[in-house]
Amino acid sequence: MTVLFTITLFIALGFLPGIFWLYYFYRKDVIEPEPKSLIAKTYLVGILVAVPVVIAEIRLSPGSNSLASAVIVAPVVEEFFKMLATYWFVFNNKEFDEPMDGIVYGASIALGFASIENAGYLYSAYQMGQLQEVFIMRALLSVPGHALFSTIWGFGLGMIKFKKISIPVFCIMLLLAMAGHGIFNFVAGTGDGYLVLLMVVIGLLWGVFHRNARRAISVSPHRKFSKYVKSSQFEGESIL
Repeated sequence: MTVLFTITLFIALGFLPGIFWLYYFYRKDVIEPEPKSLIAKTYLVGILVAVPVVIAEIRLSPGSNSLASAVIVAPVVEEFFKMLATYWFVFNNKEFDEPMDGIVYGASIALGFASIENAGYLYSAYQMGQLQEVFIMRALLSVPGHALFSTIWGFGLGMIKFKKISIPVFCIMLLLAMAGHGIFNFVAGTGDGYLVLLMVVIGLLWGVFHRNARRAISVSPHRKFSKYVKSSQFEGESIL
């Protein structure tokens, strides 16, 4: 394969799962869907976030301790920069007009980042002769995992913008996203024997996402005009 063809191939393979999951999370915004152009822009911002993330991780990584880097440094740095990019790029945008938007834009930023990261991992897997299995595992677990971590603080951004939670509660959500990311990386780094445990972690994260999405939809200022929501079905749900 030529160099250009190889680069094109791994960009396509790396970005395909991210685009699929971007569409999935976008479709969850059932009341007042966001402009597709703005979703595309946030996805591109997520790709650019990889630059400061890599710089920060190189500077903060504790030498040869790869476990500490994967379990502590990477989750903290990646979730912080993804959150910061979401806040900077869309928090004050007029289109950010309901709590669910925090989840959608957070996932969009995260999937942009996950897509460029995925391309790099797939290229390394190809060199080791493991492209097929790594592609499947990352498409089903790691790529959506990035979005699921970010929807935790994304839900917080949406709720805090509409004064549904306090800043300390939002900080707890950000820490929970970092912790979930760290647990995922720890389990993923223990080998194939822990695949079932990894799937359990992802399953729990999916449960948190669906619960947060229901809560965000229930307090949307547009819910009275939507056929999708009966707010009474969400009564009694706590935010955390």
